Amino acid sequence: MAWRSSAGWPWRLFGFTPPYDVFISYRRKNASELAQLLRRELEDRGLHVFLDVRELGAGPFDEQLLQRIARATDFIVILTPGCLDECRRPSDWLTTEIGHAFDTGRNVVPVAVGGFECPPAQQLPPALVELPRQWVRYEHEFSDESIERVYRMLRSRRRGPLGTVGRERMRWGSALMRQLRWVAIAVGVLFLIAIGAAVLQQSSRAPTPPFTGAAAVSPFQNAQLWCCDLGGFKRCPIVMNAGPPGSPCLCPGQGTGFTCR
Repeated sequence: MAWRSSAGWPWRLFGFTPPYDVFISYRRKNASELAQLLRRELEDRGLHVFLDVRELGAGPFDEQLLQRIARATDFIVILTPGCLDECRRPSDWLTTEIGHAFDTGRNVVPVAVGGFECPPAQQLPPALVELPRQWVRYEHEFSDESIERVYRMLRSRRRGPLGTVGRERMRWGSALMRQLRWVAIAVGVLFLIAIGAAVLQQSSRAPTPPFTGAAAVSPFQNAQLWCCDLGGFKRCPIVMNAGPPGSPCLCPGQGTGFTCR
């Protein structure tokens, strides 16, 4: 399906590991094919499935796997004949995975294959005592029915056809769109503020407005023409280069006005 390649992209966008609907745990020796089949079938039903295909028999247990188990809704463990024979070894990773699923409250769904029989409880380590005795018995001749029974036992299917991560992805997409809208609004507001500031700055460079302050008494009291302010009050006499009444004039130290009688 097309969405698989982009599953969990909002999480990876910010450097986080996306959660999974289902974590599949199994012994690589006898259950690899069934694990791959379950993964494909569940993904075709819209779930986000984690399947580890690496060999973890040597070295420290991968802490990232524990984190993925803790964040998955469902935990499927494939039980094949003899798969629990080594479960008492301290380094057994299958036991570690199952025990961590119980410790973190995952929905554990055992899938028994072939002639698997669970050992008596006294032969199991404490981590596996809670292993359910009611398993989904997978039968190759009725694989479709078996996989459907597995699907019906998953809690993540109840979240809708998109599963947990699909809905989470939709929520992240909606939240991202809302944030983008707010960013666009903020950019628009800043643009308007910048335009307003430019207009104010341009208006501050306009010619000096008409004077309004009082002028000192001039000795030319009998002059016929005066430079008046906008209110028509005489501010200073005009003795040279006087234009007709109403023409611009200048009083030193006070600004411009218009010629009046």
